Amino acid sequence: MTLLAFAGVLLAREPDVGLREAGDMFRWDHQTEHLVRQRLETMDLPFSYRGNEDEVVYQIRLYLINGRRETERMLGRAQVFFPIFEHNLQQAGLPEDLKYIPVIETGLKTHLRSHAGAHGLWQMTYAAAKFVDLRVSDEVDERYDVYRSTEGAVRMLQFLYRNFEDWSLVLAAYNAGHGKVKTAIRRANCPEYRFIEKYLPSETQQYLVRYVAAAYVGKYYAAHGLEPSPVPARWRTARVLPVRQYLNLYKAAEVAGVSYETLRKLNRGYKKGYLPHTSKTANYLVLPAEGVGPLTAYLAEKNGKSIGGRQEGQVLIKYVVSPGDNMESIARLFQVEPADIRKWNYLKSDRLQAHQELSLFLPKSYLLNRA
Repeated sequence: MTLLAFAGVLLAREPDVGLREAGDMFRWDHQTEHLVRQRLETMDLPFSYRGNEDEVVYQIRLYLINGRRETERMLGRAQVFFPIFEHNLQQAGLPEDLKYIPVIETGLKTHLRSHAGAHGLWQMTYAAAKFVDLRVSDEVDERYDVYRSTEGAVRMLQFLYRNFEDWSLVLAAYNAGHGKVKTAIRRANCPEYRFIEKYLPSETQQYLVRYVAAAYVGKYYAAHGLEPSPVPARWRTARVLPVRQYLNLYKAAEVAGVSYETLRKLNRGYKKGYLPHTSKTANYLVLPAEGVGPLTAYLAEKNGKSIGGRQEGQVLIKYVVSPGDNMESIARLFQVEPADIRKWNYLKSDRLQAHQELSLFLPKSYLLNRA
């Protein structure tokens, strides 16, 4: 769903919320608009936008006034998904503010499908998904996997930046396609966005406007009195567990002590209700935090591995991966070897995801030194 459609939903639901009900904080007057324009001048974005500022301000008003409640729901979802986006963008060395792309694509709703056949948070078509090595089959559609689709989107953004070396062109290409931007550059005989814009599809011509508006709201919503709405508990405590073996979601729910319905909602990409066996990249299972320990032990036992790995004089601690963490940085933090972390958690690579829970077996002396 594009922001234009998203804005239409907002207008249909709440034609003038804020102007009628919420008092001064939610009024839109000349002073508010002046402040918005001042902030737009100084916003730190991956590209310098000098285009239709009036349209940007209009889109911001849709977010902040007309669609305030829907925006607060979106901001609640952002608290769950932004750490995942930030982690993957940091690992790839890309600007963190690219995390606003799914805001304008879907309003951060995981289940959406466009009329053009684009699916999931990052709205990828079948062709785009296959290009970035996402699985789309009768069993699995990784476009609906928050983690895998983010990895795929990052690969797409890397590819586009290698080709265009300009983030405004990258955003245009993400929306319209690599070929259409190349054609627009040829027609304009110039690689600058301001000169090629008129040769792009009309929706793409609005894409940067919508991106700047979404980024403004993400950075300044609190200054306008908005608060992120609470998200369902299943997402607030969600963890991600890499799994390589076949796993039925009914069995996983039973072992983890959570409902099957919860697991299905957290793992929409597994279309048949199970994780298929994989000898390559692990599947990601998303589940509430309380289920990670029991399910990890169950999977280890099924593989004939000893559960845990604690030795005498050691204590077990749990560590949840945060944006920017990697295997080396966590090993340095806890003064252990990366190989030990892999062994303790049955990992075959150093790849870590945000919200992944790690088991660490540390000497008791380490905890005393940290006390």
